[in-house]
Order: sequence, then C-alpha cells, then structure tokens
Amino acid sequence: MVVLVVTFLSSLSEGDGDITTNRPAMVVDDQFADQLAHTLIRHHDALTAVSLVYRSLQGVEGQPEGNYWRRAISVSGKGMFKSDNSHGHKRLPWQYDPIRKSLLVTPSESTLLEHVNRSTVNLDSNTGDAIDPIQRELIFEVLCWWPFVDWPPPQRLGHVYSMRALLNEESYRLLPEKALVRGRPCYTFIVNDTVTVWCDCDLPERVLKSERYDPKSQAIESRFEMMEYEEVADNIWLPKKFRIVRFDSYAHTPQLREKVVYDNTFLVSDIRVNEDVAKSDFRQDYAPGTVQVSRSKEEIQYEPIVDGQLDHFNSILNWCRLCAPETTAVRRSRWSDCLLTFMLSFLVGCGFIVVKLAIWSPS
Repeated sequence: MVVLVVTFLSSLSEGDGDITTNRPAMVVDDQFADQLAHTLIRHHDALTAVSLVYRSLQGVEGQPEGNYWRRAISVSGKGMFKSDNSHGHKRLPWQYDPIRKSLLVTPSESTLLEHVNRSTVNLDSNTGDAIDPIQRELIFEVLCWWPFVDWPPPQRLGHVYSMRALLNEESYRLLPEKALVRGRPCYTFIVNDTVTVWCDCDLPERVLKSERYDPKSQAIESRFEMMEYEEVADNIWLPKKFRIVRFDSYAHTPQLREKVVYDNTFLVSDIRVNEDVAKSDFRQDYAPGTVQVSRSKEEIQYEPIVDGQLDHFNSILNWCRLCAPETTAVRRSRWSDCLLTFMLSFLVGCGFIVVKLAIWSPS
C-alpha cells in the first residue's frame, strides 16, 4: 500500500544545495506510484551483464601525489564475476601496483591472482551466497543492482539491497512534490524508511541520487550521486560518473553523525552490457612463471601453472628499477646495477629451490 506524504523528507540535510523542494505539487495516486516502481524494476532486470572500468578522481590518503584507485569488473547474472583491483599514480602505472589482485568466480573456477608475485590460490565459493568481495562491490551499491540468479542479494540495514527486492516489498511511498537534483526535476521514493531514491521525471530509469539511512537514528549512512548518464543499450542507462559519501551514522550525537568519513568521485569507462559481455571476459590471464599456491595446516605447496621463471625474474628486475626513486636512478652506477642483479638472482634462486623442494617432496 502506497502511503502519500504531504511534506518532504525531514531527514534531508539543510546544507545540500543540490536538492530543492519548492516545486509544484503533483497529484499522486497509488497507480502512478506503482507504475514508477515497475519502471525501476524493469530497468533493473533489463541489465543482466556488465563490464566496465571505474577510476577514482581523488588521490588515496597516505599515497604519493596523483595516486588513484582503478577497478575493472565483469559481471554476469549466470554466477560469473571478475574484478581487477589496483592502484596507480603518475610515476607507477596501475599494471605495476604491488598489491594488484584479480578475483574470478565462475561455476567451475574461483581463484585470486596476485599479479606481481604471479601466484594464485583457489577459493571456496560453494557456500550458497556470493563471497564477501562480491557482496561489497561498489557498483552494486551505487546502482542498487543485483543480477545474480542463484545468489541472494546482500543485506543492508536489515533489508535485501537491490532495486527489485526493495520495491517488491511494496513498502514505499512517493512524495507529492518534485525535487530538483542538479537542476533536474525528480520523483522521490522512500523505501522501508531506510532508502530514498530520486529518479529523473523525464526518464525515471535514471536515478540521479540515493541515500541510505540508519533505521534507528534515521541518520544518513551513505549517499550516492550518479551523473552523466549514457544510454548504453536500448533503454538501459548507466552513469559515466558517480560520487560516494559515507557518514559516521553510528556516532553518539546528531552532530557527529553528520561527519563525512569518506568522499570520493569515480569516472566510468569501457562500458559493455548484456550480449556484449563475452565468456572470454571471465578468465584469468596467467603470465609466465605463475604458480598455484595450496595451503594446509602442515605445509604450503607451489605448483607451476605456466613455465617462464626467467621471464618472471626479468619482470621483477624491471619492476624494481621502475619503483626506484628518480633521483637515485639518475645517479645509479654500473656497480649498483650489478649488485642489484646479484641480489635479485640470489633471492629468485632461493625461491626456485624452495619451489622444487615443495614440488618433489613426498606427500
């Protein structure tokens, strides 16, 4: 049952200059509200697979100037997910990030690949639910989207979090006044008193803003702003830019709950959806010298997947030179090059001995 509200959200921040409410009131009935809800659900269900890259505009605290976070993901509702998570800055490209990792989950394979170490481990994903890194994926939060058929949506603030799941509960209300979000008139849905959605009046499929609230204090927990929408397929709209703001909603006082604890803006590129997302997007690319790591209580075993230990050694050497400070690189002599080569050869040689002992040791 749709409950009509005469006044606007009392929980909106007074300092939010992007939203105004002095717009002509609409005549709202239950049927109109249900039609808008069904439009949002249809748009949610029309997107069954996506592949994209998003990169942060702001730097990462404590990292060198120009540092950014880059994440490439491919998602299919058929239980397939891949992410490539890395950081980069103006001197060190994201491909050389020492903590770069790729996660792959398919019905037949679940692996986590560390690129610099060229090592991979198998994961246990047969739990009935999506593993934690998938449930915490930012794109699912921003779009309020969950395409997977066999995995239930994650819980957020006591409710399953996807546009379909939220609106199917039919515990929503549509405000009778239009709001302005960045100059665009929007309809306003309040769902379960924990989520508010502002969708474009001209194209309701474009959600321009959403907020999540703590159910006890009604303080804002997270705010998502979606910008620069593009029609990536027939009547499927995705933002090319989004902003995430997190608040300290569990603080003890209302003033402290308004404190921003995270604020970052991301640019989205390389978008492909539905049929344009191929099966080949869901595979790990193993470089020469990659090994599979198996851990047990008794020992750790290493099994080569791809030959090429010399190639791996050269990649480590190039990585060390690239990571060296520029001032040191200018003054580096032939002697320091020889010393670096000797030390790396010694370390890699020791690694080869350990791997061979692990491989040939009796089980």
